[in-house]
Amino acid sequence: LHASSEDRLVFISSSMRIAFLSWLCENEFTLVWLLGE
Repeated sequence: LHASSEDRLVFISSSMRIAFLSWLCENEFTLVWLLGE
């Protein structure tokens, strides 16, 4: 039970990290595009 809850926590944190990184990449791409124009 402890291991499963720990795995769930790791899964949630990794998912949030992936979502944050993708959001950061999108914003950086938009920023570069705006500066390029």
